[in-house]
Parts: sequence; structure tokens; C-alpha cells
Amino acid sequence: QGKLAEKLDMRLSLSQRTIENFAMFVNDTSIVFNNSFNVLYDEVDVLQASALFSFEAKENTHIHLGLNYFGYDMTNELRAWHRPEFTLNLAGHFALSEKFHLKMQLNTFGKSYARTFNNAQLVVRELDPYMDVNMELEYYHTDHLSFFLKGNNLLNASYEKWHNYPNQKITILGGLSYAF
Repeated sequence: QGKLAEKLDMRLSLSQRTIENFAMFVNDTSIVFNNSFNVLYDEVDVLQASALFSFEAKENTHIHLGLNYFGYDMTNELRAWHRPEFTLNLAGHFALSEKFHLKMQLNTFGKSYARTFNNAQLVVRELDPYMDVNMELEYYHTDHLSFFLKGNNLLNASYEKWHNYPNQKITILGGLSYAF
């Protein structure tokens, strides 16, 4: 952990741990539609390398870049099912004015693997890496009342985080929040 410059912080970490009963979701292939999951547990050694960079350009502008790499050494299973090999996250929070705030987020997930069966034979399916871009604009009307507009999957990308479960395309959500 340290400062690379006056407004640029860095945190690097490397860890190795053993996890008993490491939970993984796998497709339930015993039903026709393959639209539910079972939970499998395994003992796993996880190696994780992480880097986080935080930049504060101004008092109201924050940018974070995080990178995580995961190495899984499974005891019984072939893979750490549905767990990405890496994640990359870029996030920014910008106070455009006292009342308007903009949050932007880019999330990238490395390839992962799914376990399925075909004629009682184990089949390993590779799930492609994917990127997800999200944005939120919030207007603070008072200290208690704010309005927001969120956009998710702004690239309108097609991907599967879970095998046989395609993501939703671009979604827009608006609303208000009130704090007591």
C-alpha cells in the first residue's frame, strides 16, 4: 500500500488461502429445461493477486481501477465452476455540481467454466469473457430527497454469466430515494 503521487493511491496484495466448503453453482441437468442450479462444495486453494489504484482528481472526482486474478486448485472438481479467472473494474464518481452526481462503472470478467452433462458424460463449457458498462445520474433535490436514472449494460452486450442464462440487454431504471 502506498502513494504513487499526491492524489494517486495504490494497494497491491497477494494472498493464498484454503477454503473448505467452497460453494459453486452448477446447472441442474436432471430437469429438462436446465433452468435451475445445484450447489456443489469443494475444498480449494485460492491464489489471489490484486491491484487497486485510486485517484482523486478534485475533491468531488474519484476514479478507481481494480484488477483481480484468481487461481483455483480444486480438490475434487475439475474447475471452479462459474468463477472468472480475472476481474477488471473501472469506476468513477463525479460531482458535476452540488446537486448533480454522475457514477460510471466498467466491469470486465474473464472467462469462466460451466459443468454440464451430455448422455451422462461430463462436458466442460467455456463461458466467454464479457464487459458490462453502467452509469447513474443522481439529482439531490434536498438533503432527504433525490432522483436517479440508471443505465445498465449500456453496450447492449450479449453474454452469459451463468451457463444457459443470457443476460438482460440494456436496462434503464429511474426512481427516487428518500432518507428519513
